[in-house]
Amino acid sequence: MKIQIICETCNKIAELIPQTNTEEVSIYSINKNFIVGVDWENEIKDNFQEGFIADLSFANSIETTKQVLFQDLTENIYAETSDFDLCFTCKGCGEQIILNDFLQS
Repeated sequence: MKIQIICETCNKIAELIPQTNTEEVSIYSINKNFIVGVDWENEIKDNFQEGFIADLSFANSIETTKQVLFQDLTENIYAETSDFDLCFTCKGCGEQIILNDFLQS
């Protein structure tokens, strides 16, 4: 399988073709004719556990607070990608196509 990117304005063509049996191809393998841009937005989600809140409320020094945050923050707050775009810009004429609406699984 391969994916072709064709600029209809100046007829530059690039193909994304896997070079190995892994069926994977570097998105940057087409950088001779196209600039590839990746953009995403993250949302910070919280999932505060009662124990985390209690440990923070009982912390009586900056050092203890830092220790609680260091140990437990990743279990209580995380970033989730909410939007993802992949943009191809033709190096010949500047035309673009942007792929969006990637579903996060």
